[in-house]
Amino acid sequence: MSSSTVEKSLTKKQKDVKENIVLFEFLSNPFQSFQMVEAARMNKKEWIVYLVRCADESLYCGITNDIEKRLIAHNSGKGAKYTKSRIPVEMAGVSSKMTKSEALKLERHIKQVPAGKKVLELTQKTPL
Repeated sequence: MSSSTVEKSLTKKQKDVKENIVLFEFLSNPFQSFQMVEAARMNKKEWIVYLVRCADESLYCGITNDIEKRLIAHNSGKGAKYTKSRIPVEMAGVSSKMTKSEALKLERHIKQVPAGKKVLELTQKTPL
């Protein structure tokens, strides 16, 4: 599904959430915003590990090959079971691009790290 097709199928609320996420990311951390733009340009064989901060300040770690679509899913309540009751979520960190196997290994590692160190660990780790 192309980016324009996804845009047309979004509700106004989903579009507003998406715009707010992008604006928040840019204002809070220009470098992180650059990483988001780069991650959005990925092809389907390139994966990233991401962290989102939930409304209750908890962190959720996952992998994806389409970060924009995944954030919209989380914020619409159709993402992970964990985030469904903790919306809205906002991007907290994004890894570099890697294979799916490397992403799964890094996700497992990040989930074992204490919460206070997850973002730093994610942004500093190279694929395992």
